[in-house]
Amino acid sequence: MINAVFFDFGGTLDTDGIHWSERFWDIYQEFGLNIIKKDYEYAYVESEKRIGGDNYKIKSFFDVLYLQISCQFDVLKEQGVFQNIDKDLLDKMVKSCYEDVRKTMNSSKHILELLSSKYTLGIISNFYGNLKQVCKEFGIDSYITLFIDSKIVGLKKPDPAIYKLAVNSLHSNPEDLVMIGDSYDRDISPAKSVGMKTIWLKGRSWKEYSGDYSDADYRINSLAQLKNIDLLN
Repeated sequence: MINAVFFDFGGTLDTDGIHWSERFWDIYQEFGLNIIKKDYEYAYVESEKRIGGDNYKIKSFFDVLYLQISCQFDVLKEQGVFQNIDKDLLDKMVKSCYEDVRKTMNSSKHILELLSSKYTLGIISNFYGNLKQVCKEFGIDSYITLFIDSKIVGLKKPDPAIYKLAVNSLHSNPEDLVMIGDSYDRDISPAKSVGMKTIWLKGRSWKEYSGDYSDADYRINSLAQLKNIDLLN
């Protein structure tokens, strides 16, 4: 019997299945930055490496977005793709991203509110030390019992140990827990490996997954489809 449901945050609750590599690329297109996607993808990957070691315990989600895009701009400048960094453009891009997330989080909040009446809810996320604060920022913290932030716990997806931590923290059987996430290799496969039930939010990613997807007990294209999952009803 299912007694707890866990969500990924980035790419799941905040964008409803759009990987942030693709969401940022959308913003680049929206603001007319005519660059080669390969150059952008290098900047995205490199910027994630650079900011991963920083401590964001006191940072808002807006601040995190600002740091991510500004770091991408820094890399693009180093590569000679940009000559200069337009701060006004950077500000507008971050504000657009944040507003989109705010709207999506309002929908996610409604889903969490419904599920919290039946299940214990948790979030397992590769984050920056400020997961709980960000959840409070978007008004969903009251629905979440367990926050597992990779920066705080010292474990990072796809390490199955972070999912074992969730199981042990609730003193539950893994088969009584559900993991919902947009990343098949970070959310679904490792959660399944420890015995959890899994729901894969298959949205837009920057790479196509190959294989039989047997680790996903269910597949959805939007969090709104959770209401149709027998496992949760």
